Amino acid sequence: GHHRVESALFLQEKMNKLNPSHTGDELYNYILSAIFPISQVHILEYNRIIKNVKKFKKDILPKIKVNFIVDEIAGFQKPKQKGTFVIYNKGKWFKAKCKDKIVKNKNDTIVEQLDSYIIQKYIFKDIFKIKNIRKSHKIAYIPGSKTIDYLVNVSDKENAIAFILPPVTIDDILAIAEKKLIVPPKTTWFEPKILKGIM
Repeated sequence: GHHRVESALFLQEKMNKLNPSHTGDELYNYILSAIFPISQVHILEYNRIIKNVKKFKKDILPKIKVNFIVDEIAGFQKPKQKGTFVIYNKGKWFKAKCKDKIVKNKNDTIVEQLDSYIIQKYIFKDIFKIKNIRKSHKIAYIPGSKTIDYLVNVSDKENAIAFILPPVTIDDILAIAEKKLIVPPKTTWFEPKILKGIM
């Protein structure tokens, strides 16, 4: 994971300065890596909640409907198609689909077509005025490995709106990697993950 790599780099730079006889062969110059074949990789969604939201149906929902077709549904339905997502708030479920004006822009890069990017731009930035989603305390991220019951409980406790996204396809990830592009924060949750601990 990139956080572990960055932490390892920080340690390596620090140890390098403390070691006057640094050669580059010391153990702190290396990190443990693992490679999984694509056939074994599962990509799960990374869901989001916006905390402490008031007047969802009166104020927020009409603003969402400017760029999305939104219908109330009887219960949770897992979104599977790109350009669709599910919204939860206080026991109510909604299915949202991007309007054509969003998804048919030919100038958009493959990253700008991701659901995580679309929600970030048209909902978090435009509606909730969140400029920096990496540092905002209004947003919490819940990996797809957690159950829907867990997400509902967290949302209810935080008086939040939950956004459940479809997982990114492996084809999109490969295309993004080949073009050396970067996805928005918390776009994918990869399985399998290596067990970790302290020894």
